[in-house]
Amino acid sequence: MRRPGWFVLLVLALLPASLARAQLPPLPPAIVTFAVDRVTITLAEAEAGDQTATFTWQVVNLADAHRLRLERQELTGWVSELYEDERLPPAGTRPVLVKPPLNFGAPSYRLSIVDETGNLLDAQHITIPYEIPPEAQPRIEGFSSAVTSLYRGDLKQGRARLNVAWTVRDRVPTSNLVFEQLLADDNAVSVELPRGNLWIASAGGGVVAPVLPAGDDRVRLRLRLVDVLSGKIYDSVELELAISDTPPTPIATVTPTTAPSATSLPPSSDFPTQIIRFTATPSPADPAGLVTLAWTVRGAASISLEWMARDGSEVTTDGLPLEGTFNLRLSEIHFSGTQTSPVRLIPKDAAGNWINGPDQTIIASDLWIPLTTNLRVESFTASPNPVERGGTITFSWKVANAAEVRITRINPQGILTMDEALQQPLPASGTISVPVPEGYSTNIAYLLGATDANGVSISGEAVDVKLVCPFEQFIAPSCPLLQKSINAAYQTFQNGAMVWREDAKEILVLYADQTYEVFQDMWTPGETIVTDTPPDGLIAPARGFGKVWANNPDVRNKLGWATAAEASYRMTLETVPSGFGSHPTTNIYFTLPDGRRVHQTGFPRRWDTQP
Repeated sequence: MRRPGWFVLLVLALLPASLARAQLPPLPPAIVTFAVDRVTITLAEAEAGDQTATFTWQVVNLADAHRLRLERQELTGWVSELYEDERLPPAGTRPVLVKPPLNFGAPSYRLSIVDETGNLLDAQHITIPYEIPPEAQPRIEGFSSAVTSLYRGDLKQGRARLNVAWTVRDRVPTSNLVFEQLLADDNAVSVELPRGNLWIASAGGGVVAPVLPAGDDRVRLRLRLVDVLSGKIYDSVELELAISDTPPTPIATVTPTTAPSATSLPPSSDFPTQIIRFTATPSPADPAGLVTLAWTVRGAASISLEWMARDGSEVTTDGLPLEGTFNLRLSEIHFSGTQTSPVRLIPKDAAGNWINGPDQTIIASDLWIPLTTNLRVESFTASPNPVERGGTITFSWKVANAAEVRITRINPQGILTMDEALQQPLPASGTISVPVPEGYSTNIAYLLGATDANGVSISGEAVDVKLVCPFEQFIAPSCPLLQKSINAAYQTFQNGAMVWREDAKEILVLYADQTYEVFQDMWTPGETIVTDTPPDGLIAPARGFGKVWANNPDVRNKLGWATAAEASYRMTLETVPSGFGSHPTTNIYFTLPDGRRVHQTGFPRRWDTQP
């Protein structure tokens, strides 16, 4: 049968469309569901780190080149919850231990899809809010120091440092710890050392910097638990230390981190449990010799002595009398700098349990024994100084009576880091050259440590190596780590503005209260953004700005309508490393179309404009 001509024409017309359809790229991957089985968590549970949450998800169009990431927020960054080489399926479940983000926020998690180069394709977030028990009574249960006195010479020269420990119970998420020193007329000054993050954990230890008080022979420290929003003081405790012209006896009462079951009332005695005396003789001691530990305890059945051996194992001697002595060979105990690791005395009841005091904390004492050494750093230099980025630093040193020397770098967050070229122990004197590491903008600090034949170690003064700035001009207040010019867009709103960065595919929402949020630009060309009709004189944002604005009611309500059209421009962007501790952050400086400079901090999330 003869086919009509129009049928042939129709087939010819459809053929190119069919071929085009066969060559279309696959559909993009997307996270359809992301959920968690936990509704809330208390701050104490999160800090304990022993509570679990199970996440479930469903993802479509996940190809072999894609990866699923499950991450938790830690300060301003994201930390993976997956094992090395672990690959999540498109649909599944995964339990994790819930941990706090080390700031005032609740535990937050992100499930994301990335391609083989790490580009973010889709993401969903979950926050497990904090629950505040109605009966909670925030209080400080423990505040102690590593010594009972401070050397007057250190206080006078401003170099006194004191190790303190603390424990807080029933804390609310908006509270924080404040460490102060009380001076004359109860005036208070801060003794906190600089740090990059405001939040302090509810239990832990750290270093404070007391000063020499005028007309007083004691140092009075105060720890307060304060609400950072209202200023309400939940609790306050004080710690008093003597000022001595000789090194003090290193003794402290601490709360052990782990313990067997404890009893609050020792059945073997009518007296409350007290550690009357716990000393070491001689002090300081020969690291290769013997010390005699002496103690007096009442209100217990026996005492136990514990310490760490050189190999890191724990040694325990049980069943000792309430008053007595014990000879300890220091060559068998672990050293920490110019002192031993702590020797712990623990009173026990008749059943062998540790004993709680009136405040329900374990009664124990830790004793650090200072050690003698003839180590002496005679010289430690670096050249050239300043040095070019990407250049080489040559160190020279000489240490008397050293068995070995090590040079470590102090990273921008104050953590000691070992360069690859400095992994092996060094001789007592010599020179070595190392490349300038990346990630530093203005200077690098290096510390020399030396160990003698007995295992006692000291540190010298840090050497600060200046870096030559490679940029003739910059907008940051100091030489930036990175400087680049990128395509950007800017749009003003009733209560803030939005900024788009092409390099990071990010949209920065700047609120009028000087806080900000960051969103991934998920808009695709041709995608329609549906919004209400704006009031007269105002504008509904479009493209990436419009998608963030339309899909996030909180952003829309806080930001308001756009007041001007979106404007494209060329942005100058610079980064400056910041932060302290184990969690680095970055300060960002960038320009706006009118030439103003924006300063964006990583933690807390704040921004401001400067001329």
